[in-house]
Amino acid sequence: LHIDELISWAKSEDMEVQYQAARSLADLAIDADQRRHIEHANALQHIVSLLHSPSPEVCECAVMAICNLALDDGLQDKLNQEGALKDLVQLATNAELSAGMQCHLARALANLAYCNERNEEDIVKSGGLTSLIRMISASNPDVMLEAVAALANLARNPLNQRMIGESGAILHLVNAMRGNDIEVLRQASRCLANISLNHENEVELCVPEVIEALIATLRVDNQEVTTLGMMALANLSVH
Repeated sequence: LHIDELISWAKSEDMEVQYQAARSLADLAIDADQRRHIEHANALQHIVSLLHSPSPEVCECAVMAICNLALDDGLQDKLNQEGALKDLVQLATNAELSAGMQCHLARALANLAYCNERNEEDIVKSGGLTSLIRMISASNPDVMLEAVAALANLARNPLNQRMIGESGAILHLVNAMRGNDIEVLRQASRCLANISLNHENEVELCVPEVIEALIATLRVDNQEVTTLGMMALANLSVH
């Protein structure tokens, strides 16, 4: 199908037609070349508009499409300009969403924030921090992982570091690390290393639970986890 035809389907009032369009666009956006074709066809605004569809299935496919499109750093700002970031944050406030939808939302926010200073700040300013912290405490391990990874991306931003420290997220990260999942440990250690760059977080970080969790990373059989744990401890020792 041509992208122009998929855009036409996306505008349909028939939910099944909308779903087929959203699913196809999400699949196409996996490919780097197709992302550019989607952009040049001016499809971004139509994909973002599907986030408002009354069909949960359409919304989820639209989130997946944005998640894949945001892998292209040249599209991150454009998606934000179309309102994707604000709409994703709004969707994430619903605690009753399926685990799959929460995973896609957290991953989409992580991708939009990846090495993008403006998006990092806009996610926090829009209230995304609250939803991500809630997801870190989720019983579903996949949701937890995606939320921790998103928070680690947000913590790259100096303006966000103190807000994350004040939000109560640090102890949620420590609780997530107790599961000993290597990828959760890596992302949580990366987040703590970023947060520890801000000396104003010393009060929240220099508590037994956090120090013990960071020291525990030194015994993990994974060089990256150990290195990130050492970085966080080194930053704290400076303060």
